[in-house]
Amino acid sequence: MAARFIGGLELVRAYKFVQRDCEKFPVPSGKARFVRGSTERAPPHFWYERLYLTEATQPEPKPRDISLRSTTKKVMPVGAAEAAAPAAPQDGVPVEAFLVPLRGIADFKFLQTAVETCEKMRNYDLLQSPTLDCLIQFKWEAFVSGLFFRDAMLFFLLIVAFSAQAVLSPESFTRDPAVDPVLFYLGFVPLPFVAGLWLWFLRHELRTVGMRGSLWAHVCGDLWDALDVVTLGGMLAVVVTQLAELAIGIYGRGAPLSVAEDFPASSILAALALPVAWFTSLFFMLGYEQSGKLIRMVLEISYGIRWFLIVLLATLSGFAFSFYALYQAGTGTVELPEVGPYEVSDGVFGYDSPYSAMLTGFGLMLGDFDMQEFGGSVNPSLTAALFVLFMVLVNIVYLNLLIAIMGDTFDEVQESAKAQYLYSLAKIILEYEEVLPPDVRSKNTQWFPEYLQVLVPQSAGGARAAAEEEWPGRMQALSRRMRDVVKEEVGNANQDVRAVREEVNDIKGDVAQVKSDVAALSSKLDKLLELFADDAAKKKNRKKKS
Repeated sequence: MAARFIGGLELVRAYKFVQRDCEKFPVPSGKARFVRGSTERAPPHFWYERLYLTEATQPEPKPRDISLRSTTKKVMPVGAAEAAAPAAPQDGVPVEAFLVPLRGIADFKFLQTAVETCEKMRNYDLLQSPTLDCLIQFKWEAFVSGLFFRDAMLFFLLIVAFSAQAVLSPESFTRDPAVDPVLFYLGFVPLPFVAGLWLWFLRHELRTVGMRGSLWAHVCGDLWDALDVVTLGGMLAVVVTQLAELAIGIYGRGAPLSVAEDFPASSILAALALPVAWFTSLFFMLGYEQSGKLIRMVLEISYGIRWFLIVLLATLSGFAFSFYALYQAGTGTVELPEVGPYEVSDGVFGYDSPYSAMLTGFGLMLGDFDMQEFGGSVNPSLTAALFVLFMVLVNIVYLNLLIAIMGDTFDEVQESAKAQYLYSLAKIILEYEEVLPPDVRSKNTQWFPEYLQVLVPQSAGGARAAAEEEWPGRMQALSRRMRDVVKEEVGNANQDVRAVREEVNDIKGDVAQVKSDVAALSSKLDKLLELFADDAAKKKNRKKKS
């Protein structure tokens, strides 16, 4: 009920004095609307003071940190603004003022409830409602975008410094500090950057864990939160292990060191931590529309093929173990053509263990096979038959099914691309708002105002252009909708036909009953006629006798 209510809630037109002296404004290209917060429902000259004076003549700097000690925007009184401000703008496009008709909509709980509802329904179209769309835009522009960009740059520096520490530093540590001290100590250069930035992001994670109550709730709350914890833990493990191996190597074996002999554990940990760290950096692409839609596409497709991967794994395991059993019972070698006086044979590769058989089966799926190796099995004919069955089932049926599933998921995500992007922004906003103290949320009226005022361009290039935005999945959505409508109409027609048939059957039953009643009535009339005839005959006989 709440979702249906919010989804159907429209913006209401503001009073004229809210927009007074701001009937036109030079709206930047690509800007669909302006959203600002206010403590009053209908403040006079609101847009003239908040938009024209600040945007056109006195741009206000964004808040630098999250302390919120002095971030409230100072607005000139109405009378002073009219006395000191320049005349109202005469150029630009006509604009209209609206109001989000919910008091306190900027509260943290409202957006959190909307996001949780979308996650439960796995449908994010609710976020495209005018109220939630304006709310997300306001919060993003008010403070989250600046903090998000700052953290994106810092995280990029962190993973670059960590990559240098994990990959390049071991090579520098192999230098003899007595012979080449510059290159040796160059391996420590990324370390202070990694340590400082690591502590910065650890602080954010600890605050989030404190707000959610436990580390388990934090990890299970969102995929990106789990990746953050794994990334920070992996970085710590790599750096500590690397420094421990360096100390053991220097004080144990002495210089010079070797990467292969002295840094095996840290290299293995780095091989596990680096992909996770770089994948986690994709989180900071969610805040920008084009890249955010792409990342959401990757996540939704990965989620959509989860059951297919289980089916593929089961099939791949069965065939891989089947080939392993055949080659283990066979010779395991392939006879090759003789080279002069020498007999040449080659061993079958990839079936030394069940694990290697699984990898070889994955290679078969990608076309990496040699039919000559079938001779090394205990039954080459059975091996060839299983190979043909595997290729038909996996390469033709399964892979085409995978393409179909991914294409269908692509169309579904493209249909709601804007909603997917708004969902990403909402999650980012909630992550930053969650770490704010409750008193900050209640006292900071700039970030959490009572009302939201909206200014929308009237020209066709404004809101209408945003509403008519093209997306590649439109034809698929239209065809899917047409199929649904046709199915619904066919179903309704079938129900009508069944109802008509039932009525015809009822009429047939009534007709049969009427025929039966008529037949019974006819039989009774015949009997009456016979009685009348008998009575008439008796009367005639009596007259004759008399």
